[in-house]
Amino acid sequence: MAHDLPRVEGLADRLGPGAQNVRDERTRTDQSNAENFGAAWHFVPRFRDSVGRTRGEWQGISVELVHANCVDCVARPVSHVVSVFTRACGDLVQSRNGLTVTRSAMPGDIIVTPMGAPKEWKCDEECEWIAMQLDPGFVNGIARSTSPGYDMRLLENFGTRDAVIEDIGRRFVRELEHPGFASDVYGNTLAHLLAVHLLRQYSTRSPRAEAPAKLPAHKLRRAREFIEAHLGEGLTVGRIADHLGMSADHFAHRFHQATKQAPHQFVMQRRVERAISLLRATDLPIIEVAYQVGCRSQGHFSSLFRRHTGLSPTQFRRSR
Repeated sequence: MAHDLPRVEGLADRLGPGAQNVRDERTRTDQSNAENFGAAWHFVPRFRDSVGRTRGEWQGISVELVHANCVDCVARPVSHVVSVFTRACGDLVQSRNGLTVTRSAMPGDIIVTPMGAPKEWKCDEECEWIAMQLDPGFVNGIARSTSPGYDMRLLENFGTRDAVIEDIGRRFVRELEHPGFASDVYGNTLAHLLAVHLLRQYSTRSPRAEAPAKLPAHKLRRAREFIEAHLGEGLTVGRIADHLGMSADHFAHRFHQATKQAPHQFVMQRRVERAISLLRATDLPIIEVAYQVGCRSQGHFSSLFRRHTGLSPTQFRRSR
């Protein structure tokens, strides 16, 4: 299929060391051009040397038109890579995360490769494609600004048609070959358009798991003061939360984050601690001590006291 894109023969060595099973049936070229594409991958096959201006960069993205005789490599992408085929190529094999898929690539077919796990590519025929490498931080920044509180994850896609991505890729390459007025603004706009399109069509969206916030220090102090002042009364989580102007669930969750105790456990602990003070310092009857720490029966008080101290109130008083 004819097209007006410049013909560039390049991906040569440019993803750094570590290529596996790399072959080039035409030529082996020097490694001086290995720097250009390194931002997108950890390792790269060696195809052919670069010719002419093959690569451009804009905000959050670099773009290149790549021509290779054959592909046989394993690479780990450290950017999100979106590829658009500009000519037909025979059986293209892609393997990633234990899944292997084979299909013929036609002009306009796309591949979306999120950063992460290694990917293996194999093709015995001549291939040409536009490679658009998006900075994950750039994409994440757009996702966070438009969907606060949510995490968005790009999904793998292999060999489908997407007219929007194809058009963006071809516009990028035309701009590489013939930069026009306000080229930086134009390229940055295309980069944002591509990122938003990927987030709309090739991503999952899920609520972000936020670290639970602790109860602010001033509210924790007010809660403790309220508990101390009303320890001899019926204290519920709801009553304490109402005093702080919070819902019961919200208060209980944040109180636990701040103290590592549920409010109910803290109240029971403070009742026993006050009972110990009264049993040591006064000769009040056991039932009166029970009432003063919020227990409405001597049996309930004795059970609570023994559970925390291992002694009955009477045994504790005798041992003082």
